[in-house]
Amino acid sequence: MTLEQFANLAEIVGVIIVALTFIFLTIQLRQGTLALKAATVQNLQNQTMTVYGMLLDDMEIFIKGMRDPSALSGVEKGKFNALLTVNFHALQNAYFQIQSGAYDARMQEGWWQMMRNNFLSPGYQRYWDRRKFMLDPGFREFVESGVLALEPTPEYAERVAK
Repeated sequence: MTLEQFANLAEIVGVIIVALTFIFLTIQLRQGTLALKAATVQNLQNQTMTVYGMLLDDMEIFIKGMRDPSALSGVEKGKFNALLTVNFHALQNAYFQIQSGAYDARMQEGWWQMMRNNFLSPGYQRYWDRRKFMLDPGFREFVESGVLALEPTPEYAERVAK
């Protein structure tokens, strides 16, 4: 084998190695993306469980605040505001994860509907009106033009009216 033939063979082997490396990196990138998406879903589920845990601890305050926030005592107002702050920030986080492509928007549709339904409650609406400034402008726009454009679930609307 001449030196020129050896150089040509080495060049071919080099191209094959580069191609295999590219394929390997592509596979690794896809696996990393899937792992990131799975971690995002798990994180949002953990946030949901945190919110529900807080609600269970203070369910009476939450129900009272949703129906008539002016009926809450000072400590109850603080707890009610904390509950809704955690709730809104968890929803905002889901919104950001959807916008980044790390979370499938279909997984959140029911939550947006529930959020819409909650706006029928005076306490939820009052909290939003007074504290939405703490949230990202893009999320506020999404809520006001997207979520609030949804029709409330009839069963929920009937229950709130009672």
